[in-house]
Amino acid sequence: MKPYAYRPGPTRALLITLKILVLFSLTDVVFAIASVFAGEWVLRERLFAFMQAGNGLLMLLVGLVHVVFYCIWTHRAHCNARALGARKLVFGPVTSFIWIFVPFANWVLPFLAMREIVQASDRDSQDTSQLSTWWVMSIIGGLLAGFGVSLSLGSVYNRPFTIIAVIDGLSAVTGIVGSLALMSVVERVARAQQDRSRGLESRALPLPSSRSRSRRASREAKVLIPCPCGAGLKVRRSDLGKKARCRCCGEVVRLLIPAGVSG
Repeated sequence: MKPYAYRPGPTRALLITLKILVLFSLTDVVFAIASVFAGEWVLRERLFAFMQAGNGLLMLLVGLVHVVFYCIWTHRAHCNARALGARKLVFGPVTSFIWIFVPFANWVLPFLAMREIVQASDRDSQDTSQLSTWWVMSIIGGLLAGFGVSLSLGSVYNRPFTIIAVIDGLSAVTGIVGSLALMSVVERVARAQQDRSRGLESRALPLPSSRSRSRRASREAKVLIPCPCGAGLKVRRSDLGKKARCRCCGEVVRLLIPAGVSG
């Protein structure tokens, strides 16, 4: 079995890409509202069309970067879950994210893989509402985006511009809700794994160094202290300087090594 070690994943980078996607989605909502109320005027405004196309292009580029960080983070989170004691996991480090690239399977399996990571990382709470919200919004947003694209391409000369704008706006709203839900899930998993790692580290007792072991052995070594009655008291070095009662005569003797006698 491959050994796993806890290492933090690119949580901050993934959250940054999600926040940028939320900003671009908000811009898409603004464009959609402007298109609905301005009507066909926006078709004649080249600046508006240029801004909308530029926003879409930048959103696509950030989306690609987001997918890369999502795959890296999911792989790392799965490895961390195994390193922190999770057993009997169905998915592996690679299969936890690879299904997003497989048609039809990417409708269900990525959600199940992420749910497994969440439940294996945060064992105190099995709430998956945020996770379900992210996945439902992703599915709905993808369907709306695909429908909007096919509708605009299918009616080039007489396209229902208002309907397309409404669909684009709804797709952007689902993207915002889904991104916020995924941010909550990512933060929850990262925090739970970090807390569990710290808990395991605090339970692990460090081995004493050779110097501390020698000092402890020196303190626990026993020496023989003579008593005036002729008997001897065998005591630890750490008790030197204290007083003790002799078992033979009953006298109280200070535990000191006589001069000229090495311990």
